Amino acid sequence: MAVKALQHTGMHIMDKETSNMDMSNMDMDMPDHGGHGGMKMCNMKMTLNADTENICILTDKWMVETKFQLVLSLLVLVFATAFYEFVKIWSNSIEQRYNNLNSGVAGVATESELRKLKIKSCLAYGLSVFYSFMIMLLFMSFNWWIMGSVVLGAIIGKFFFSLNSNCKSVDSLACH
Repeated sequence: MAVKALQHTGMHIMDKETSNMDMSNMDMDMPDHGGHGGMKMCNMKMTLNADTENICILTDKWMVETKFQLVLSLLVLVFATAFYEFVKIWSNSIEQRYNNLNSGVAGVATESELRKLKIKSCLAYGLSVFYSFMIMLLFMSFNWWIMGSVVLGAIIGKFFFSLNSNCKSVDSLACH
């Protein structure tokens, strides 16, 4: 009944009988759309994968198209992730210095010195949080090669930076 009422208003409603359309005689060829005009596309998967070509790392501007580019990119990621361990320790040391000066343990500081050190500590913490989110996005590529380079970088960074530090331990690569 509702269908007949709508048909009286001039609207065409397709029912089960009229919705089966024979499209075998129609030309559906779209020559320019198959390869996107010769452009390479990022291979983005939401499942674990071991792709080695057409991988975009953090942005479509950093596209890995060959195995050689993949090896170079993975080395950059290892070093970048290792450097994150340094950033954590550096940020933590600034915060410890502020806390020691603020409590009087490490001597007397002026209000201006404390304020500057607190601002520096907050900026270092913000950098550390930003860095950790970038590492999280790398891991969310679900690519075994990228995830492995992140883990390897964390191991190397821990070996070179964290174990030689006098700062309290910051053991996690958690987001922040």
